[in-house]
Amino acid sequence: MRKLHDHGAAAARPQWSRKCLGLALAVGFAGVPVIALVPAAAASPPVCSVRDVTPMHLATYLGAGALQSAVNAATAGDTLTVSGTCMGDTTITKNLTVTGSGTLDGTGSAGSVVSVTDGVVATIGGLDITGGTGNYDVGGYAPTTFGGGIDNAGTLTLANTSVSHNTAGDGGGIFNDVGAKLALGGRSGTSVNTNTATGFGGGGIYNYKGTVTSTNATVSGNTASGGSVIGGGGIFNHDGTVWLGSRTTSGTSVNANTAPAGGGIYNYDIASRLTLDNAQVNRNAVTGLGGGILNASALTATLIDTSVSLNRAASGGGVYNSGTLALRNAEADGNAATVYGGGIFNDLGGVLSVVDTTVHANTAGNVGAGIASNGVAKLTDSVVSANVSKTGGGGIYSHDTSLTLNDSSVARNTAPLGGGIYAWGGGTVTLHPFSTVDRNTATTVHGGGGIYYYGGTTLSGVKPGVNVKYNTHGNVVA
Repeated sequence: MRKLHDHGAAAARPQWSRKCLGLALAVGFAGVPVIALVPAAAASPPVCSVRDVTPMHLATYLGAGALQSAVNAATAGDTLTVSGTCMGDTTITKNLTVTGSGTLDGTGSAGSVVSVTDGVVATIGGLDITGGTGNYDVGGYAPTTFGGGIDNAGTLTLANTSVSHNTAGDGGGIFNDVGAKLALGGRSGTSVNTNTATGFGGGGIYNYKGTVTSTNATVSGNTASGGSVIGGGGIFNHDGTVWLGSRTTSGTSVNANTAPAGGGIYNYDIASRLTLDNAQVNRNAVTGLGGGILNASALTATLIDTSVSLNRAASGGGVYNSGTLALRNAEADGNAATVYGGGIFNDLGGVLSVVDTTVHANTAGNVGAGIASNGVAKLTDSVVSANVSKTGGGGIYSHDTSLTLNDSSVARNTAPLGGGIYAWGGGTVTLHPFSTVDRNTATTVHGGGGIYYYGGTTLSGVKPGVNVKYNTHGNVVA
């Protein structure tokens, strides 16, 4: 895989040297801007109005660049309220709260709509952030733009805020920089939707060695596309920490995003941490690996009470894993792969742990409709059911590795060979007590409706007619 640029080093990505952030300052401070002639039928957007509502600091600013004017005049800790449409880009250089019901529109300006500088603690609530093209970085491996809507190097909280229709090389919606902290939430939730990345990835969010948390948000309809794009239609997590979910809200959804790989989430490089708790990763699509999630990190990616459903890929329709992946009380349902692993593809070097999880109704054009595994896989208290493969391993395909089932069921799956399990190579298939492989179907005679194995595979605890039974065209066939 092509090495990504390291724009995290201070020398490679100096803060705020990437573009003239003073452009916004030149727009105007207090006066109402001249209104260009428009056809009679067109309506001008409401004039931008920003009020500093902090006691003893009361002030009102009008005009396209009113927000930057208010930021410049404010004292750290102030609260600014925005109404109307503010045009141009704004750089937040001090601790502030910016709320309201207005729009921050970067259309026509070369830069991120909002930039938060290093060390700043800021909150943005109730605003629409749109039309940005990202700050430019002249250093790093491949010069590009970052954070079409927001370029964050500080600590930023977004509440009830929309970041949409922005474009950048990395992080079409939001770029979260080294050491930066980004929190998404609010009672009505924050949306990062319909943004585009054209560089390495992160159509919605690119997290580079920072931290992203979310309690109530949607990341949907974003796209990572372009000649050099790796992936991450919704979120690209590069050596950072991403935690999505909540027990007190509807959680976070990463839905209907597209990319070459990692349609919903791409968890990349050795130090990336990904946790989804009460989340949805549904209806994402890629042309390569990992329709819903691509986990390529050496650290563990954990999915708890999370749905990974109706995603599409060449391999790993729901999830592609070459790192360490743990699913607990989750579901991989209705995903599709044109080649391997409709629900989950656990590739070489991957370690897969599945606990209290359902892998149901997935399809694969080749092997492993439910799970295709070239790495170590262990299922506990889980069900793999009603999956359909066109070649082998309707439920599970295991190649030259260890497959272990504890108190788990592989049932009602279908494939030409190995309706329940297809195993070959020098690996092992182990059924511990209370695990069953039953009511599966091989569509070819003697195809091993329950288990089909060859090539040196060792079976342990497999008892035809006892824990492997009621399968069509053979319970266990070598």
